[in-house]
Amino acid sequence: MPRPERPWIVTPHGPIVKHEANLWTVDGRLPGAPVPRRMSMVRRQDGTLVFYHPIPLEEAALAEVLVETKG
Repeated sequence: MPRPERPWIVTPHGPIVKHEANLWTVDGRLPGAPVPRRMSMVRRQDGTLVFYHPIPLEEAALAEVLVETKG
């Protein structure tokens, strides 16, 4: 079955930076905006993830996050 098309636009962003096992960030830019943006991902003790200021990720980065959520 083909995957459904994603309803958002992925803009350029950097790689996932793993500060700790439970704290990751990704930096990016909004087109036309002079300010950078940063998404933070935090893994809680129960294994769930919390996203602060989420941004759409490229497929490879999204796959990396999904692998970690199943681990």
